[in-house]
Amino acid sequence: LQREEGCYLPAFNFINEKGEDKESPSLKEQMILHFSKPKHADVARCIAQYGAASSTSDPNLILGIERLVRHFDRLCYSNQFANDPYVFLVLIDKVHHGHSEEYVRKNWDAQQKITVHQLMKKLREEIPRTYLHVPDSFDF
Repeated sequence: LQREEGCYLPAFNFINEKGEDKESPSLKEQMILHFSKPKHADVARCIAQYGAASSTSDPNLILGIERLVRHFDRLCYSNQFANDPYVFLVLIDKVHHGHSEEYVRKNWDAQQKITVHQLMKKLREEIPRTYLHVPDSFDF
């Protein structure tokens, strides 16, 4: 998230245990409760933006939370990551760079795809140079 004093990464703890305890709130319910608090309004706005279906859609906190829950479920319950205790996920959304705001608004979706593709290509080249032990199966 971006603030006037610089970027920051907020951190929160949630419990995502499917089907083990019917009395415990679901991950979605926990997130709705947590991000409805005024002290987390900045993060809630970011999640709501993530819930907008396109650049012209209105922000939607519930849809943003549902998208995040799907990512968490994939991370926690897929066979691909099930046995890796150090796995993490970076979500990149509505990325733009190097163009005027007017240009970005007119061609948001197409420009975003190009920018993300360029970013992923750069990450694919740079991550193995920076980190040791990157598995061949690393998913870009």
